[in-house]
Amino acid sequence: MQVKPFVHGAIWTGYSRPVHSAYMMRKPEPIHGPHKLKEWRLFRDLTLEQVAEAIGRDLGGFTHASLSRIENRKQPYSQPILEALARLYRTDVASLLSRSPGDPGAVWSSWEAERAELPAPPPAKSAKPLKNRR
Repeated sequence: MQVKPFVHGAIWTGYSRPVHSAYMMRKPEPIHGPHKLKEWRLFRDLTLEQVAEAIGRDLGGFTHASLSRIENRKQPYSQPILEALARLYRTDVASLLSRSPGDPGAVWSSWEAERAELPAPPPAKSAKPLKNRR
């Protein structure tokens, strides 16, 4: 049997089977910025299955595969998911997204880094003493 050199929707590689063009595309960029969801789960010593089962009761169903995709930034998260995770991990939503669980000063270190990028404030003017009024 002769293999045709062109197959619609595929890329001919010279091998006996064409490769679909979807496999040759670049990987998509992550959906959301960096977060610390996986670090928090590991810090609390929980598995994907345990977390999915626990927050699935709050959300009306949730799979460990969805949680894995969210942790790997391949699927977007929502506010109800973040709130359920924060309750389970005994923290707040902002910490899930910005603070490493093992580093208590992480929030302040990021605040200090941002503050260092700001221009210095102008020097304060000296105040004139008030005269005694009687």
